[in-house]
Amino acid sequence: MSARWLAVAVLAVSATAHAEPDNKERAQTAFAAARQHYAAGDFLTAAHEFETAYALDPDPAYLFNIAQAYRFAQACADASKNYRLFLADVPQAPNRDKVLAYLKETDACVEKQALLRPVPPPPATQQQGAPAVPSPLPPSPPPRRRDYRQTALLVGGGGLVAIGIGVLFHRHVGALEDEREALCAGETPCDWTAMMREQRETELAAAGRRASIFAVTAYTVGGLALAGGVTLYVLGRRSGERSVVLAPTRGGGALAQLRFGF
Repeated sequence: MSARWLAVAVLAVSATAHAEPDNKERAQTAFAAARQHYAAGDFLTAAHEFETAYALDPDPAYLFNIAQAYRFAQACADASKNYRLFLADVPQAPNRDKVLAYLKETDACVEKQALLRPVPPPPATQQQGAPAVPSPLPPSPPPRRRDYRQTALLVGGGGLVAIGIGVLFHRHVGALEDEREALCAGETPCDWTAMMREQRETELAAAGRRASIFAVTAYTVGGLALAGGVTLYVLGRRSGERSVVLAPTRGGGALAQLRFGF
């Protein structure tokens, strides 16, 4: 740090007498603040303070100090600019060789930083006056086809089974009625007493009523299930049908839309 500061201090003491007294004092104040920041390693703030001093007292020594501070702050482009300004103002500077070496270093740093700088994306080309074209929306998934045919077969099959059960109960009702009418028919003498016959007829009639209720229930459930199965089967066949519909839009145009059955 002492070697770097020596280069600053040697050149900074050559303040010109052309500056106004007030400006020169203010420049010296800025220079003192720059020295503190420079010694503390805050080179970027030091460069700004040196620039303030140069604006108040345009001594070329400040240009060298500005360049040095920017160089240590890795602000290579600003450092190169101020080295060139210094050489233009003091072409026969006593430290010209060192300044040229510093300038070569900072120019190489500028090129390196340009290579490392990310390249911004190219602006979107759009014809002037043309409306912005929105990005295409992602394709929507195809509508899920609802196939009721398998369910229709199960429901319809259950309905047929229920109807079959109703037929069995219906036949059982007829068998019980035949049995009730055949009590002691053609038997001489009849072994049934009047009480026994009446009791048996009552039992057969009650069994017939129960079988009749079961038959009617089975027919009803089976019929409904069979009708539902047929309906589901028809819906399942129509679910895959599609039709194209033209939907009008503003301006007299139209958009084609697909309409799915159920």
